[in-house]
Amino acid sequence: MPSLRARFGDRLDHLPVRWFESHVQPALGIDVYQSPFDPELGYQIIATPEVRLLLLRCEGLGVATQAIAELLGVDRSVTIPRLNVGAEKDYADLYGSFLGSIHPTPGQIEQAYRSRLVRHFYSTAEIARFQQRWSAGARDEPAR
Repeated sequence: MPSLRARFGDRLDHLPVRWFESHVQPALGIDVYQSPFDPELGYQIIATPEVRLLLLRCEGLGVATQAIAELLGVDRSVTIPRLNVGAEKDYADLYGSFLGSIHPTPGQIEQAYRSRLVRHFYSTAEIARFQQRWSAGARDEPAR
């Protein structure tokens, strides 16, 4: 496991918190932060004359059938098959061990959860739960 941690180690210091600004906005001309996101609903559809963009939180796939039906303008439920499920792959145990070995520093946790991206898509209560979860396994800040 040390080799996996070594390979991915400092990526916690460089989280992709500006993904929408660097990918969605230039390609579609949509600033997702200009439209309020309802964390309780778990998804949002932003419509422009050119495109309808569905924003769906990954951990909220339970609302995906509703979100896609709304995006498509249909009254019936849309079936979404479960594919590419990590827990069903031959590397599931290794992946679980890797996730269990990640212990971000308090600074990394703070950096991630104070980002504009997180504050836009998650409620204050959700953010506090996430921080508590990761803080339980946090490690000390590295010496500089």
